[in-house]
Amino acid sequence: MIRILVVEDSLTAREVIKDFLSYDSEFVVVGEAADGKEGVRLARELSPNLVTMDLAMPYSLEAIETITKERIAPVAVVSSYETPQNIYETATRGALDFFRKEDLSVKASYKKRLKVLESLKRIASFYSAHQQCAPHPKFVQSRRILAVTIGISTGGPKALQELLSNMRPIVQPIFIVQHKSDGMDADFANWLGSFAKMPVKTAQHNESYQGGTIYIAPSGLHLTIDATHIILEDSDLVQHQKPAADVLFKSAAKALGEGVLAVVMTGMGFDGADGAFAVKNAGGIVIAQDESTSLIFGMPKAVIERGAADFVLPLGEIGAKISFLCMDRL
Repeated sequence: MIRILVVEDSLTAREVIKDFLSYDSEFVVVGEAADGKEGVRLARELSPNLVTMDLAMPYSLEAIETITKERIAPVAVVSSYETPQNIYETATRGALDFFRKEDLSVKASYKKRLKVLESLKRIASFYSAHQQCAPHPKFVQSRRILAVTIGISTGGPKALQELLSNMRPIVQPIFIVQHKSDGMDADFANWLGSFAKMPVKTAQHNESYQGGTIYIAPSGLHLTIDATHIILEDSDLVQHQKPAADVLFKSAAKALGEGVLAVVMTGMGFDGADGAFAVKNAGGIVIAQDESTSLIFGMPKAVIERGAADFVLPLGEIGAKISFLCMDRL
């Protein structure tokens, strides 16, 4: 049974959300709150498995931060105000996902309902998964790192926010594939740049990449690199994704060989496993995020099961490991 606290100032909206959740018998609404302060109080009192939080009401952002900092329950935002600023602001406060209100209504398609319900189940299990112990990282011989490549999906914005906030600048370029199809490329890069200690930009076709810069794959295009330039490709989906981490990793392995450091982080599916294996075979280094800190352990797990991971690390240790491996290598 998944116990839900609905925090929403509109009685009508609360009824719509409850009707939506009733489609799946695993969900039960154990409480309702009309503002953020009441939401915090009820969360402490009821200890739900999941809190849904509206934004257009008093104390909503503060409530997200309080509930997540106290690790009472994971928070999913349900709002009509789906702007890049709101999405990224709620992620930095601790929310694990952002849903439009129309996605949690009886008007949503059957396929959409199933997708949202499954997403809510994964989010609700987040804290219980985090009780596991992190695997001990393996030793790997240092190599001369020329570029860092990162593949990430579900849970990515919050994980990248923590990673880049805590990682010191490096002289190598960083290339990031975040699964997304919203087209908000400039907004996403600007948001990451607001806390990263290195410049962040959306990757452009045929541009010469520079050390000490973070490049984000644009929506709907594969990001590849050669020894000096970025090449964007409008080719077929790979692992149901475009951009795909596999495409980036394989191109980097081909161009830079053992100079590649590949990092596979939280996400659903298998994208990144084949590419990480290619990096490993080329002599590069592979880091996989551990299960205890991954919202979805699909992508890192696939890398580990392929035997491609040199290090399996909790999120809080990945930045330091990247910085160490890249230190004084150029």
